[in-house]
Amino acid sequence: MNPTSNLLIGNLGDLTVHPLWRLRPPREGDGAPPVSVCIGSDDPVVFGSNLRQEYQILCDAMTLAGLSDEDLASIFADVPSVTAERSLLSGGLKLSQALVKAGACASKGEAVRLIQGGGVYLNNRKISADGPVTETELASKSMLVLRTGKKSYFLMRFE
Repeated sequence: MNPTSNLLIGNLGDLTVHPLWRLRPPREGDGAPPVSVCIGSDDPVVFGSNLRQEYQILCDAMTLAGLSDEDLASIFADVPSVTAERSLLSGGLKLSQALVKAGACASKGEAVRLIQGGGVYLNNRKISADGPVTETELASKSMLVLRTGKKSYFLMRFE
């Protein structure tokens, strides 16, 4: 499957309606075993994409599909996670503070530099300013997915 090619050539409005999700559902469905799929990158010159971007597009589509806390916990079972008080979301928690609490950065200064350098993603959206993290940023009912660099993920649960 080549997500960018499928979007540009196929009859899809967005990837949340792609047949892939019937073959490999992000949540457990009717008990049918999921089919393994291969994600690829079609002609990079024509479509202007690479494999990393293809995976990013799929991850964004799953976020848009409204995954539950259980879905996210299952998908990110092997990444570092931390639990924080939900009141932090209304009390002015900044992204740099969230990165430190999650263990993604050793200090607030390091977090700010990483944000300003374009190396921080919140629910797989690139963030370039150290703004507040609020309930509207949650990827599910109570979770945030933080990423630093290309593949360092951290999960924050707010209770």
